[in-house]
Amino acid sequence: MQTKSKKAVYELRDFLDHLSSLFREDITAEEAKKHLYECRTHLRRCSVEPLEYMAEKRFVQLDRYARWYARVPFPFRENPLSKPEFFQRMKEAKRLIAEGRTVKTEGQACERMDKAFEIVTDLLEQVKPSRYLVQGLLWGAGVFIAGLLAGIAAMCFR
Repeated sequence: MQTKSKKAVYELRDFLDHLSSLFREDITAEEAKKHLYECRTHLRRCSVEPLEYMAEKRFVQLDRYARWYARVPFPFRENPLSKPEFFQRMKEAKRLIAEGRTVKTEGQACERMDKAFEIVTDLLEQVKPSRYLVQGLLWGAGVFIAGLLAGIAAMCFR
Protein backbone atom coordinates (compact mmCIF):
# COMPACT_ATOMS: atom_id res chain seq x y z
CA MET A 1 0.00 0.00 0.00
CA GLN A 2 2.84 2.41 -0.62
CA THR A 3 1.44 3.83 -3.86
CA LYS A 4 -1.61 6.05 -3.87
CA SER A 5 -4.88 4.66 -5.10
CA LYS A 6 -5.80 5.65 -8.64
CA LYS A 7 -9.25 4.08 -8.53
CA ALA A 8 -10.95 7.46 -8.12
CA VAL A 9 -9.28 8.67 -11.31
CA TYR A 10 -10.49 5.58 -13.15
CA GLU A 11 -14.02 6.10 -11.86
CA LEU A 12 -13.93 9.71 -13.01
CA ARG A 13 -12.67 8.59 -16.42
CA ASP A 14 -15.53 6.09 -16.69
CA PHE A 15 -17.99 8.82 -15.67
CA LEU A 16 -16.72 11.06 -18.46
CA ASP A 17 -16.90 8.17 -20.91
CA HIS A 18 -20.57 7.58 -20.10
CA LEU A 19 -21.24 11.31 -20.19
CA SER A 20 -19.70 11.67 -23.64
CA SER A 21 -21.82 8.81 -24.97
CA LEU A 22 -24.91 10.87 -24.15
CA PHE A 23 -23.95 13.27 -26.94
CA ARG A 24 -24.03 10.67 -29.69
CA GLU A 25 -26.66 11.30 -32.33
CA ASP A 26 -27.86 7.71 -32.60
CA ILE A 27 -28.51 7.16 -28.87
CA THR A 28 -31.94 5.94 -27.78
CA ALA A 29 -33.78 7.15 -24.70
CA GLU A 30 -33.25 3.80 -23.00
CA GLU A 31 -29.49 3.91 -23.61
CA ALA A 32 -29.34 7.51 -22.40
CA LYS A 33 -31.10 6.55 -19.18
CA LYS A 34 -28.65 3.67 -18.69
CA HIS A 35 -25.66 5.98 -19.25
CA LEU A 36 -27.04 8.56 -16.81
CA TYR A 37 -27.45 5.86 -14.18
CA GLU A 38 -23.87 4.70 -14.79
CA CYS A 39 -22.66 8.32 -14.50
CA ARG A 40 -24.28 8.57 -11.09
CA THR A 41 -22.78 5.25 -10.00
CA HIS A 42 -19.26 6.23 -11.10
CA LEU A 43 -19.48 9.60 -9.35
CA ARG A 44 -20.48 7.92 -6.10
CA ARG A 45 -17.63 5.45 -6.37
CA CYS A 46 -15.27 8.31 -7.17
CA SER A 47 -16.24 10.08 -3.95
CA VAL A 48 -15.80 6.92 -1.85
CA GLU A 49 -12.37 5.85 -3.17
CA PRO A 50 -10.25 8.49 -1.36
CA LEU A 51 -12.06 7.82 1.91
CA GLU A 52 -11.59 4.09 1.48
CA TYR A 53 -7.90 4.54 0.72
CA MET A 54 -7.31 6.72 3.79
CA ALA A 55 -9.26 4.43 6.13
CA GLU A 56 -7.54 1.28 4.84
CA LYS A 57 -4.09 2.86 5.01
CA ARG A 58 -4.60 3.91 8.61
CA PHE A 59 -6.11 0.52 9.49
CA VAL A 60 -3.09 -1.31 8.06
CA GLN A 61 -0.81 0.96 10.09
CA LEU A 62 -2.85 0.34 13.24
CA ASP A 63 -2.86 -3.42 12.62
CA ARG A 64 0.91 -3.41 12.16
CA TYR A 65 1.40 -1.49 15.44
CA ALA A 66 -0.99 -3.80 17.28
CA ARG A 67 0.78 -6.93 16.03
CA TRP A 68 4.20 -5.52 16.90
CA TYR A 69 3.16 -4.37 20.37
CA ALA A 70 1.44 -7.68 21.07
CA ARG A 71 4.83 -9.39 20.77
CA VAL A 72 6.56 -6.98 23.14
CA PRO A 73 5.87 -7.46 26.87
CA PHE A 74 4.57 -4.28 28.46
CA PRO A 75 5.50 -3.65 32.08
CA PHE A 76 3.71 -0.29 31.82
CA ARG A 77 0.30 0.72 32.96
CA GLU A 78 -2.33 2.04 30.59
CA ASN A 79 -1.48 -0.34 27.77
CA PRO A 80 -4.40 0.01 25.34
CA LEU A 81 -3.69 -3.41 23.85
CA SER A 82 -4.59 -5.07 27.15
CA LYS A 83 -8.14 -3.69 26.91
CA PRO A 84 -10.72 -5.71 24.96
CA GLU A 85 -12.44 -2.47 23.89
CA PHE A 86 -9.42 -1.62 21.74
CA PHE A 87 -9.80 -4.76 19.63
CA GLN A 88 -13.60 -4.42 19.55
CA ARG A 89 -13.21 -0.96 18.04
CA MET A 90 -10.67 -2.35 15.56
CA LYS A 91 -13.21 -4.98 14.52
CA GLU A 92 -15.87 -2.30 14.20
CA ALA A 93 -13.62 -0.22 11.93
CA LYS A 94 -12.83 -3.27 9.82
CA ARG A 95 -16.54 -4.06 9.53
CA LEU A 96 -17.34 -0.49 8.49
CA ILE A 97 -14.64 -0.57 5.80
CA ALA A 98 -15.98 -3.88 4.48
CA GLU A 99 -19.57 -2.61 4.48
CA GLY A 100 -18.46 0.59 2.77
CA ARG A 101 -16.83 -1.46 0.03
CA THR A 102 -20.00 -3.44 -0.60
CA VAL A 103 -22.24 -0.37 -0.81
CA LYS A 104 -19.99 1.88 -2.88
CA THR A 105 -22.76 2.77 -5.30
CA GLU A 106 -25.05 3.89 -2.48
CA GLY A 107 -24.88 7.08 -0.49
CA GLN A 108 -24.05 5.32 2.79
CA ALA A 109 -20.54 4.27 1.76
CA CYS A 110 -18.99 7.69 2.44
CA GLU A 111 -20.50 7.80 5.92
CA ARG A 112 -19.18 4.34 6.76
CA MET A 113 -15.68 5.03 5.45
CA ASP A 114 -15.58 8.36 7.29
CA LYS A 115 -16.70 6.71 10.53
CA ALA A 116 -14.09 3.96 10.09
CA PHE A 117 -11.42 6.60 9.48
CA GLU A 118 -12.39 8.41 12.70
CA ILE A 119 -12.30 5.18 14.73
CA VAL A 120 -8.91 4.15 13.36
CA THR A 121 -7.48 7.64 13.92
CA ASP A 122 -8.66 7.55 17.56
CA LEU A 123 -7.12 4.11 18.06
CA LEU A 124 -3.83 5.23 16.52
CA GLU A 125 -3.83 8.17 18.90
CA GLN A 126 -4.23 5.75 21.83
CA VAL A 127 -1.33 3.58 20.72
CA LYS A 128 1.16 6.44 20.14
CA PRO A 129 4.16 4.30 19.15
CA SER A 130 6.72 6.92 20.12
CA ARG A 131 5.38 7.10 23.68
CA TYR A 132 5.75 3.36 24.18
CA LEU A 133 9.16 3.35 22.54
CA VAL A 134 10.43 6.03 24.94
CA GLN A 135 8.88 4.25 27.93
CA GLY A 136 10.41 0.95 26.81
CA LEU A 137 13.84 2.51 26.40
CA LEU A 138 13.64 4.16 29.83
CA TRP A 139 12.48 0.92 31.44
CA GLY A 140 15.26 -1.04 29.70
CA ALA A 141 17.87 1.54 30.72
CA GLY A 142 16.60 1.38 34.31
CA VAL A 143 16.87 -2.41 34.40
CA PHE A 144 20.36 -2.24 32.87
CA ILE A 145 21.56 0.33 35.42
CA ALA A 146 20.04 -1.64 38.31
CA GLY A 147 21.77 -4.80 37.08
CA LEU A 148 25.05 -2.95 36.66
CA LEU A 149 24.82 -1.52 40.19
CA ALA A 150 23.96 -4.96 41.58
CA GLY A 151 26.99 -6.43 39.79
CA ILE A 152 29.30 -3.71 41.10
CA ALA A 153 27.92 -4.17 44.62
CA ALA A 154 28.45 -7.93 44.40
CA MET A 155 32.07 -7.43 43.28
CA CYS A 156 32.77 -4.91 46.06
CA PHE A 157 31.35 -7.05 48.87
CA ARG A 158 33.19 -10.25 48.02
